[in-house]
Amino acid sequence: MRWRVRLSWQQCALAAPCALLAVLVVLSNGHDWDHFLTGFEVDLRSWLIDRTPPRWSYQLCGGVTRSGDPQAFGLSPLFVFALLFGSFWGVKALVLAAVVAGYFFHKQLLLLLARRLWPAPSDASVFELVAAALSLLFVTSNYFIWHLHVGQVTFALHYLALGLCYLAAKALLEGLRWRDGLLGAVLLWAYASAGWYVSLFFFVLPLSLCALAIGIGYGVWLAARDRAALGVLLRRSGQLLALIAGGLALGAYKWLPLLEYQLRVPRSFDGAVPERGSVLVALAMQFVPLYGDRPPGWAMSTAADGSRWSYGVWECSSFSLLAWGAVAAAVLLGWRALRRPRVAVALPDPHRRWWMAFLLLYLTIVLLFMLGESFALAPHALLNRLLGGSVRAIGRYGVGLTFACSLLGLYLGRLLCEQRPRLLVGALWLGVALCGVNLGLHLGNASVADFLRIQRLPQQPLARMRLLVQTFPYDGRSYMYPAVLKGAAVLNCYDPLARPKLMALELGTLDPLRQHAVPLLAGDLKALDRRCVEGSHFTQSTLHLDPACPAGTCVNLNALDDDAAQRLRWNLEQQRWCLAP
Repeated sequence: MRWRVRLSWQQCALAAPCALLAVLVVLSNGHDWDHFLTGFEVDLRSWLIDRTPPRWSYQLCGGVTRSGDPQAFGLSPLFVFALLFGSFWGVKALVLAAVVAGYFFHKQLLLLLARRLWPAPSDASVFELVAAALSLLFVTSNYFIWHLHVGQVTFALHYLALGLCYLAAKALLEGLRWRDGLLGAVLLWAYASAGWYVSLFFFVLPLSLCALAIGIGYGVWLAARDRAALGVLLRRSGQLLALIAGGLALGAYKWLPLLEYQLRVPRSFDGAVPERGSVLVALAMQFVPLYGDRPPGWAMSTAADGSRWSYGVWECSSFSLLAWGAVAAAVLLGWRALRRPRVAVALPDPHRRWWMAFLLLYLTIVLLFMLGESFALAPHALLNRLLGGSVRAIGRYGVGLTFACSLLGLYLGRLLCEQRPRLLVGALWLGVALCGVNLGLHLGNASVADFLRIQRLPQQPLARMRLLVQTFPYDGRSYMYPAVLKGAAVLNCYDPLARPKLMALELGTLDPLRQHAVPLLAGDLKALDRRCVEGSHFTQSTLHLDPACPAGTCVNLNALDDDAAQRLRWNLEQQRWCLAP
């Protein structure tokens, strides 16, 4: 039997920008791609070679936690992509699958909101195009293009968060079937056991605060007017809480050790200074596309100590055609309402008024977060005091403004769908075309040469490792992926976790432009028993010193796994971990 898939020209046109994004993701391998490719590789080797879950790695950073890393994916169901396709193609496939999932969930969210807030449009196909175009423009906005181009894989979890938003909205507005609840629990499990750090604080947190405030207000309003409707809302809220509890319980094996590690060894940054934001700059970044690595001077946030923005353009760019479309549609509808007063942009239904209140409050919350630490009670300042200053780059909150523009576009598109459908369809296809142009311009930042070089890297999957290295610098950070593929442990790795950097500091006194190889055992190896030298090794999660090694034998590692029994003790004189007498 032959399966035939027939695609209309509209579907092909909508898929074209996603295809360009796929090319950009595959050909982008600089900046933080090295960090995440290395993390995926060590976790993959833990699963396939050591046959153990990636809870700890001696190959990465000379000893570092994996279960306590808020940016690690190795314990999530999402890691199945790496298990199927390897570290390089697996992480690329994961990102692209997340984009497709984000588009689907965003579209379903818009259709759900429209279905509950407005009667069916006279031409359902036009409004279907509205939801599809708005979703496409959101998932391919510059916020995602830039972060995925520079390899910040954790930002792909924003797309999973869209699925959680859709199911939460469906739970409250329509109730959940058992299949919806199961899907939500699995999504939350995958999310909570992966690298949720960025999407949680910069996207989910502001949205959840707004939803909680509006939910409480709406519940109080129902209590005074419709007790039966309040009972329905409470039952549906119970369904949502059960979904959340189930998903968090499934992922507790990851996020509980993560919290324990972060409380014990807080993630913080040396020299970090409070950031001040500007509402005008935050709004302007929605309208101005940026293609260079550095943002223009006017877009640079000023820190509280007077210093300037120290991040790349990817941490502040959030340009989207959604913002331009929302402004154009609002101007058109306003002009039309002035000419024809009966065509009023009104929300007589109280539920629609609550929805508009949600949108306005959400915009306010996001803008307050984007003020950074401009004043003591700013939301970002309070969050950073709670988390030890570990939440950086306030430009990342810009995704909230883009998301709000998509929700506003839903309302404006619904009005235009009835009043000017032909104009609306033309504007939507123009937006899709310009989306493709924007992605095409970003392709100039990708590198075929980098892609081919990575494909040619030699690989040596070793069960027992003995070599540690200080790697060549690459894009301002350690170039770790080739060393890990060869089976060497990287001592001077780039990783934002708070962790010991003992050997990395010692090797840092040597020529930084050369790669330095270091054996596992420290000192004069010729003075040690041959059995000790040849029988000692490490795997991803274990360190083995041969019984022939005498007391006082030391290792060139940065840290030992606290949760594993070790015979080594810290030697102040040697400044290393050594066998105790």
